[in-house]
Amino acid sequence: MSEQHIADLESRIAFQEDHIQTLNKVVADLQLEMRDLQEQLRHTQERIKALLSSDYSSAQSEPPPPHY
Repeated sequence: MSEQHIADLESRIAFQEDHIQTLNKVVADLQLEMRDLQEQLRHTQERIKALLSSDYSSAQSEPPPPHY
């Protein structure tokens, strides 16, 4: 192999390593964002359940409307 060929291969490897590091950072950032979104979804589901159960229980505690 010639010196130029080796230099080209080293350049390609350096380029690929840089891209791998960039992609690893993107994946790590997306994992954190996904965890945050899952937590937000869980809280939203809990709030919806609480609101639905409070609406249901308050509707049952109201007296029936008068009939005309």
